[in-house]
Amino acid sequence: MDYREAKEILKAQCDNYLSSQGYDLRKLIRCPSPDHNDSHPSAKYDPRFHSVHCFACGGTFDIFSLIAFNHGLDVKRNFREVFLVALENYSYLFPQEFLDKQFEGQEIKISKKPVPAYVKKQKESFSEPVVQEKKEDYREYFDQASTMIDKTTYHRGLSKETLKHFKVGFDPKWIHPKVRANAEASGKKLYPTERLIIPTSASSYVARSTLPDDKVPEYAKKYKKMKVGSNELFNAEILDEHSEGIRAIYIVEGEIDAMSIYDCGYEAIGIGGTAMVNKFNRLIADKKENLDNVIFLICLDSDEPGQKAARELIQGLCNNQIDYLHGFNLFGNYKDANEVLMADRAYLEEQLATYTEIAMEAKITKLKMFEDTAQKRHRR
Repeated sequence: MDYREAKEILKAQCDNYLSSQGYDLRKLIRCPSPDHNDSHPSAKYDPRFHSVHCFACGGTFDIFSLIAFNHGLDVKRNFREVFLVALENYSYLFPQEFLDKQFEGQEIKISKKPVPAYVKKQKESFSEPVVQEKKEDYREYFDQASTMIDKTTYHRGLSKETLKHFKVGFDPKWIHPKVRANAEASGKKLYPTERLIIPTSASSYVARSTLPDDKVPEYAKKYKKMKVGSNELFNAEILDEHSEGIRAIYIVEGEIDAMSIYDCGYEAIGIGGTAMVNKFNRLIADKKENLDNVIFLICLDSDEPGQKAARELIQGLCNNQIDYLHGFNLFGNYKDANEVLMADRAYLEEQLATYTEIAMEAKITKLKMFEDTAQKRHRR
């Protein structure tokens, strides 16, 4: 990897940088330029160019410009310093030898000059303020909902054993906790819906509408699957499990897809959407010493967001020297694992058996090669 490649990788993290700062990229935001007193939101993030473009002043700002604004630096005069800040923020995307070379004999020295007030004001008004919410404990609610699972036939082809394992439940009168709180304060009428409740952590879950797709009004389709609490990886705790044998773990997008693969007898992690790739990459970077016997099989959607996420996953796995398999068609003509499970379970089981065997044989071959090399060196 060279300096130019690193710059392109960092540029592609612009949306993640903005999100980490609390900016809402779903709508117009105030221009981040300290030279533009943008009284009304007039800028928007453009995923095609990994940058923010202001329609009022015409300025376009990438991740390096944004970091410079946040630290009161000049992006051209202090670019090396800005680059190192960005590199430190996303170090998990790069090989250790590249990081050692870049930081050799250097320290990141952010300007001692206070950040100008107008820059602070721009940052505060860039989007809606970020409020650190107290994490709720939903475990009692999960227990209650799980006792109701037989009250619905909307099980998406999953067995009772799988539903029980993941503590999936049913709420016939679900209302988003925030909506309930606002309605109680304002006296507005509530409109409950039937939902499948899928826990993702003690303080978060996915509430999925049990209505068939053709029964959901167009305006309500974006609310068919709603997340409560923080965004979490689904079933990622399996990475803490230890096994002496080789493990093949599938990486899919949705929680129900991960459960569909588990239902067929295989391990899977649901990243919970393409925006969660960085969280997964950080997790494997922390746990890579325990993943020597693991090979991941990447099975994300074939659309552009899914393929972009797959490329970022591969980058993270390569940088952490973790084995993976990609580029195979697990789902055939179906959209995802759950769709295959519901339409042709035997086909999904056959596909999983085939690709799991391929992955494990590849892992065994690699380990045998390393063992042979080590023995040859020892004999010398």
